Amino acid sequence: MCLQNAANWVIRNKKNPSTALCLPPTLPGKRLTKQDIAKHYRRLAKLVHPDKSKAAGADEAFKVLHESYQLLTRTAR
Repeated sequence: MCLQNAANWVIRNKKNPSTALCLPPTLPGKRLTKQDIAKHYRRLAKLVHPDKSKAAGADEAFKVLHESYQLLTRTAR
């Protein structure tokens, strides 16, 4: 995923935290662990971090990504 596409993806999917973090769908009765969520967060954070990315919207994308991560880690086991 290139930088601009990553930033656009996160911003477009800000209403659905799981999609914003590119989390895979889970089977019924199975939940993602905090480690799974953290892995996806770190991968995307490297792409859209405002200090590393020159892509338009990187600031907003990083904020959305961080909010999604916080929300999902509160509800994960």
